[in-house]
Amino acid sequence: MDELLNAIKKELEIRKECINRQPVSTIYFGGGTPSLLKHSQLAGLLETISMHYQINPNPEITLEANPEDISIQYIKDIVKLGINRLSIGIQSFYNEDLHFMNRVHNSLQAGKSIMIAREGGINNINIDLIYGFPGLTLEKWHSNLEKFKDFDLEHLSAYHLVYEPGTIFYHRKRKGRIQELEDELSLDQLRVLMKVMKSAGYIHYEISNFAKEKFISRHNLGYWTQMEYLGIGPSAHSFDGQSRRWNISRNISYIRGVNTGTGYYKSEALDTQARYHEYVLTSLRTMWGTDLSYLLSAFGRKYYNHFLLSSDSYIKRGELARREEKVFLTETGIFISDHIIRDLFID
Repeated sequence: MDELLNAIKKELEIRKECINRQPVSTIYFGGGTPSLLKHSQLAGLLETISMHYQINPNPEITLEANPEDISIQYIKDIVKLGINRLSIGIQSFYNEDLHFMNRVHNSLQAGKSIMIAREGGINNINIDLIYGFPGLTLEKWHSNLEKFKDFDLEHLSAYHLVYEPGTIFYHRKRKGRIQELEDELSLDQLRVLMKVMKSAGYIHYEISNFAKEKFISRHNLGYWTQMEYLGIGPSAHSFDGQSRRWNISRNISYIRGVNTGTGYYKSEALDTQARYHEYVLTSLRTMWGTDLSYLLSAFGRKYYNHFLLSSDSYIKRGELARREEKVFLTETGIFISDHIIRDLFID
């Protein structure tokens, strides 16, 4: 742990010029299990950041946490450090679902962790919930959302299970041990999600994210609006507007690479087509949609015309809508968003 933290601190120092000296407005401890870090270790990382970077007066500082790691003393300690947003990986309030997803915590710990976080002084809490997995009925999914509402939290990230190669779920599916949920039931669960969250007054600002007014995640918003960001640590990705860079994932190789200054990351320059694709992908996922004026000025007439032509049939069918210079997904379009976005790409 100490070796890894020292390497992360060193990378923070090495890359202090990478974000053009712009003030840091958000800090996000995420990926892996950052709640395993002690108060003193988090303090050391934040101290290193403040030493090498200019930080806005009121930054959003998020920590991802597992329910089983949360105690009242831990929460009070991290609040003193300036951490003001907590993202808790609840996933479900049902024990059988948590067992299926190989989660260590149980439903009792899930609810208790939320109450402890609130009691400890966190006034901006997100939880993650997962739907669309085998065995999840419409009734249970609705119950999960009702439990979320009961806690009166500021933010929800709700993700459909994806069978990514290399994951345990992908392996089980290939072996025939589990089967994907029927498409119609998945769509029904998405419909319920949007209906419940809308009726509760939450803003559906991105396909998978819902927030109370004034609690849209500033950090998440940076990804969806093409802002520059700096990723530090194993597997972390960075974006400077023109290129992407990503660190290798293996801890030992990362530590060695940072300490020797060699071979701990890869990068690629993004050509116009790649930047167009990324803009369409990220902007259409949000409630603000794709800005046609920006599209024309940033990518030129060729890409602008392609977008207009490719989006026309979806607008006529009511799956996309155009309001002045913005094009965005309708509620119907959200159900087939991946298909629509692929069609708007240029081969």
